Amino acid sequence: VRGEVVDAGRMEDAIDQLAARCGELLVAKGAGERVVIGIAGAPGSGKSTLARELSRALGESAVAVGMDGYHLPRAALDAEGMARRGAPFTFDARAFVAAARTLSDCSARVLWPGFDHGVGDPVEGQIAIMPEARVVICEGNYLMLDAPVWEELAAPGVFDERWFVRAPRRRVLCARAGAPARRR
Repeated sequence: VRGEVVDAGRMEDAIDQLAARCGELLVAKGAGERVVIGIAGAPGSGKSTLARELSRALGESAVAVGMDGYHLPRAALDAEGMARRGAPFTFDARAFVAAARTLSDCSARVLWPGFDHGVGDPVEGQIAIMPEARVVICEGNYLMLDAPVWEELAAPGVFDERWFVRAPRRRVLCARAGAPARRR
């Protein structure tokens, strides 16, 4: 697993290069196999945008998913959990890791949860990853976190490569402006 670093300041320029890299990985894998890319970075760094735009550049054979669907529901969080929503302990890490391990399986449809930002809770099965999807791009804050459970994402067979989005601190702070960001 390579640890590519994507400079968010030049993300538009990087899309073509990263799409080409996905193509190289597909050729190396062979027919009937899927490439799974993990994209990590700070909140507001551009992970979701990169995943979405890379998926769009790759066309119908690609799908982008995020780890937001693995937030613990609001009803399951205590006051500290609500105040620090988005911190590692406010996600169902075990369920996320288990689901991430299934992304390389092309034999069946995989249902992936989404997130309803209006309600502030996960939505089960919102995204269908069809067997025809040759590239799955999974983005989230903690895909490279060296902590119990999360560190299992580095195991062989989970992601073909993990890329880190590096963004200037000022850009991340501006993207996360507001009280919820300051509490984290």
